[in-house]
Amino acid sequence: MVKNKLAVIDGETLMDMRLAPIRYCIEGLLPQGVAMISGAPKIGKSWMMLDWTVRIAKGDYVWNFKTTKGTTLYLCLEDNWNRVQSRLFEVTDEAPSNAYFAISSCTLSDGLERTLWTKNSARLL
Repeated sequence: MVKNKLAVIDGETLMDMRLAPIRYCIEGLLPQGVAMISGAPKIGKSWMMLDWTVRIAKGDYVWNFKTTKGTTLYLCLEDNWNRVQSRLFEVTDEAPSNAYFAISSCTLSDGLERTLWTKNSARLL
C-alpha cells in the first residue's frame, strides 16, 4: 500500500496558477465525479439521490439550482429492480436513457473505480 505524501505549495505559486474551474452536476452544490451521500437512516437519502439522478440526466433544475445535463449512475445497492422501478415511477413519468441504475457491484478495492473509468465498461462512458 502506498501512503499519501504531503503535497504543499507556496502561496505565491498558488496565486499564479491557472486552474480550471470546478465543473458541477448541480451548480454550486454537487461537483462532477463520484459523490457519497450519508446521513441518519430513513430521512430520504435514497429518494433524493433517485430524484437527482433523473434530474441531472434530463438537465432539469434541482430545487433552484441549475444542473449540467449528463450521464448518471445511481448505485442503489440495498435495493432490487422492483423497488427501483417502483420508486422511479414515483419521481418521474419519463426516465431518460442516460440515467443508469445498479443494484449490485464489486467493491472499490475489487475494481469498481477501474470499471467506472474504463471506456469499455457498460454503456456509461
